[in-house]
Amino acid sequence: MLVGAKVQVEPCPYARSLMKLGRHVGFRISNGSASHLFIVDRGDINKIAELRARLQRSAEEKGKRIYYSSSSNYVVLECPTCILVELYKILHVVNMKAGRDQVVLTGIMTKPVSINELRNKVNPNNREKIVYMETLKVDEITLNDKEEQIAKILLEKGYLEYPRKANINELCDLLGIPKSSLSYITRRIFKKVLNQTF
Repeated sequence: MLVGAKVQVEPCPYARSLMKLGRHVGFRISNGSASHLFIVDRGDINKIAELRARLQRSAEEKGKRIYYSSSSNYVVLECPTCILVELYKILHVVNMKAGRDQVVLTGIMTKPVSINELRNKVNPNNREKIVYMETLKVDEITLNDKEEQIAKILLEKGYLEYPRKANINELCDLLGIPKSSLSYITRRIFKKVLNQTF
């Protein structure tokens, strides 16, 4: 069963400070750590340096790092305990919007999860918080036969899990279709699910 979900997260104080100085433009999860990318005004470089120094002195934020260059508008916040790492294990994120003090993720889950179950999966020492979660059941999805077959295989083989239990090349071999076709059909399935959910 595919379930649509919208999750609102309050980021850690350091991410919120950077969001107020600039714009959160994306992130990457690698080796169980999240790296957030911000674009900031070069005039705020002193504030960023102060924030970085405060982070380095903080005992409760072990492992977090801020990287920046005085000649660039880009700032990276590396966070090994980021709540998004846990959320990506449950939610196949299709869209992410970051405001000045919150991040809203929209995506698809393979099974319904309550906000309390989600909060229990997150490290209790984490300073980020799940503020709100809306789960919408998809009653009737109008998938054609090929889309339905591929959706079932995506679920059965663990493609939507984090970490993925099957990669796209393995699924292409199993289905006997090119990677571009599988990517296109998968996006079409997600679009149909999200259009009916939201």
